[in-house]
Amino acid sequence: GVGAVHLVEYLYERGADRWTPLQWSGWMTYTGVPTTIPWRLLPAPGVHYLLAWAVDKAGNISLAPGQTFINYTPPTPDAIDAEQTRLYRYRLKTGEQLSAFLLPDQGDPDLYVWAPDHEQRGPWVTNLRDSVDEIGFVAPVDGVYQLEITGYTDAVYRSVVEVRPGGPRLTPAAPSNLAPDKPLRLEPYIPVAAEPFTRYGLPLGPATDEEDTTASAPPPEQQHHIYLPYMRK
Repeated sequence: GVGAVHLVEYLYERGADRWTPLQWSGWMTYTGVPTTIPWRLLPAPGVHYLLAWAVDKAGNISLAPGQTFINYTPPTPDAIDAEQTRLYRYRLKTGEQLSAFLLPDQGDPDLYVWAPDHEQRGPWVTNLRDSVDEIGFVAPVDGVYQLEITGYTDAVYRSVVEVRPGGPRLTPAAPSNLAPDKPLRLEPYIPVAAEPFTRYGLPLGPATDEEDTTASAPPPEQQHHIYLPYMRK
């Protein structure tokens, strides 16, 4: 059975241009009771990936981790710089409805949502200058949808996102609420399918019940002696 688990939390770092491990647990003893382990996310707005490795009581470490992502939305208004982007992700099934709202306190944030097959359909966008930005659509395909909040200028805003089961509207909404004098991005901030690498330098697993962690001399029948010549001048 499982003897311990090791958790690693990843955030996307634009400067490094990759998902970066920023918080890890070390090996935590796992008894199976309870079946959940408390974890406090770093207070950084956006999507966080959590990867989990397990080691059994014989010391065998899982080859690949379990993986999930969690969106963290701050309880107070968020501030972003011009051209800075917050990433959020939502796993939707065909027919589910997503509604997203940006309520600016100051400045001009814009909102994009990219579908898993955005190359065929383009994003949903709202980039109005002086009012609430709103997007609503029905998911056309199963998969992960990437929501991006980008500062057209420095901005302070609040965001609300709701996901509901499918309703009477059967086709996705067309891009709307566009400011005609603002350019549109043609590509997502990062690829929608980009995820953290699962190759991570894990620490050695904890000592197991089957291991003797104290150093001791081997029994006499397993001892070997090497004799070297000694010359004296």
